[in-house]
Amino acid sequence: MKKAILAIIMLLLAGCSETHLQTTRTSTPAEQTGTLFIIIQSDAEGIEAEITKVTADDKIIEDTPVSYTLAKSTMIASTSEPETTYKQITIELGKVRINNEEAIMPSNKITINTPLSIQTNKQTALILEIQKEESTYKASQQIFAPVIKLYTINDASTLLEPNRRIKVTGQKQPIAKIGMNEKGITGIGMNLPKTSEIIIENGKLKITPAKIILPTKEQKAEEERRIIKMTAVGYAINPVMITAKTGEKLTLAIKSIDKTYGIFIDGYNIKSILAERNETLIEFTADKPGTYQYYCKDPCIGKEGKLWGKLIVR
Repeated sequence: MKKAILAIIMLLLAGCSETHLQTTRTSTPAEQTGTLFIIIQSDAEGIEAEITKVTADDKIIEDTPVSYTLAKSTMIASTSEPETTYKQITIELGKVRINNEEAIMPSNKITINTPLSIQTNKQTALILEIQKEESTYKASQQIFAPVIKLYTINDASTLLEPNRRIKVTGQKQPIAKIGMNEKGITGIGMNLPKTSEIIIENGKLKITPAKIILPTKEQKAEEERRIIKMTAVGYAINPVMITAKTGEKLTLAIKSIDKTYGIFIDGYNIKSILAERNETLIEFTADKPGTYQYYCKDPCIGKEGKLWGKLIVR
């Protein structure tokens, strides 16, 4: 009787072991995933931004508002999941400050339309580098229309530090340079034109063509001034003849090569010293028709009054 009971117990134990083995063999293996890090930084100090939400396509991967100083690389969102590709990343911002002054944006959304793949057992980094000078404008209020260089690292090594600072290493691949226009649309070639006038009305930006300021008559005349290059060397000057129209504004740019000379232009009572190895500018208006001589004079040791050339005004 005892032997029979022992045999039954042994059979039951064997059955349990077999069931355990079968259960172990048929368990589902752990799911393989990759990780995506979204990182923001600036090429210069002075930008503070509140990130309120980050989405990949329709999936929210971060929705806790946090303010960041963007001078250093900062991880604003991350997600771990099976191998997949996202077509669009959207970053929503709250308050932005430029050099401690609150700024207005054309839109609080930065939309990045570029395929971004998460690979199994790998870390992928999307890096947004804000170009501060190109992104900031001054009107009646500070304006922030981000211009961003985009990079990816497909097999990244990361080290997360306090306050979401992050160090990323790996082969950095440039994707594109995007900007934002006055309507808040982000994309390649978008920006606020620096040459236009930006007006803020009821928190909205308006772009108007820059005012064209026409030059005055005096400015036009100054722009039309003719510059004549001349050289003085060995008690001689080149060129030896200058022609001009009556009323023409002239600048004689005379460079003395070897020593200090003096020049006198007859009829215009112009006297000037031509310093050694320097260029001297003589400006006047040729408003007297006729032929006038210019001389080497005071100082012109041993050659005083030597005729250098002629000025002909027609």
